[in-house]
Amino acid sequence: LAQHAKEFDILAEQAEDEIAAINMALGAWYAGGRGLVTTSGGGFALMVEGIS
Repeated sequence: LAQHAKEFDILAEQAEDEIAAINMALGAWYAGGRGLVTTSGGGFALMVEGIS
């Protein structure tokens, strides 16, 4: 995905952990953009802090 970032006009960023990833996506959403995060089952348990 990062290889095609310029072609699709997107930003591909690797966060340091799941909490940072969900907060980056929420920041994009608050600014009027779109955010997408992916994680495993255990990582989602950490993301709940940002979602709640």
